[in-house]
Amino acid sequence: MIQVFERMRVLIGRFLCAGGLCLATFSSVFAQWGLCITDMAANQFTAVRMMEGADNVSTVWRASYLAGRESMSSPELGWFYDSAGNWFNVSGDLDLRWQGVGLEFAYRKTYEPEQRPSNGFFAGIHGSLRHVVSTCSEVVMADELLPEDVYGSYGEAPAGHVMNTTMAGVGLELGWILEAEGRIGLEFFLAPIFQGVARSYRQVDSNWSSDEELDGALVNRFNVAYAPKPIARGMYLRQTGPWLRFGTVLYLKSKPALSN
Repeated sequence: MIQVFERMRVLIGRFLCAGGLCLATFSSVFAQWGLCITDMAANQFTAVRMMEGADNVSTVWRASYLAGRESMSSPELGWFYDSAGNWFNVSGDLDLRWQGVGLEFAYRKTYEPEQRPSNGFFAGIHGSLRHVVSTCSEVVMADELLPEDVYGSYGEAPAGHVMNTTMAGVGLELGWILEAEGRIGLEFFLAPIFQGVARSYRQVDSNWSSDEELDGALVNRFNVAYAPKPIARGMYLRQTGPWLRFGTVLYLKSKPALSN
């Protein structure tokens, strides 16, 4: 395993050198700890560790933990007609809980303006991996009295399930770092990436014939009946393709390590 990581390090180094981002000689490495403050709006805590080396090259790791809950209601999840021709609404309440972890990596070079040497634009490569487990329970009004033919987004049954979502992305990372007086730094980063999304389901008290059918029903309900917030929409409706990751990081700088 060690040999595999060493070969990967050498290959990445050769690739970066070919593009002008030669690997740093970490004789003057020092570290900064930071917190991605914008992630807090999404119930996500992201700790950041940046290792700076020679030639303005840095390696950045971001580790995240996210957790949350959202409840949704729909007065018109569907409708049906009884034998007398009367029309009835089908209402539903959905409770969603989730938690997960994420890891991001960036290898980048900072281009410092001559007038303000402690600030600069940076560019480099970005990679990320995230895994989220969500538990969904749904209660439908008078479910046991419903006929087989129910119209709307209700489908065949309540959509209780446990979903595992894995998202992996790779792309570029761009941004600007501003080092204020003392030991405080501020960073703005933007990462246009291509992200792959994979989902798997374990049904709970449901009778969907396949994961694909359950997934299609959830997409239909979130688009038509319920109104999920951005976090839930990202977990259930995001598809494989281009994505944009961005954030603001507040750093607390440590003192540089002295080299011989």
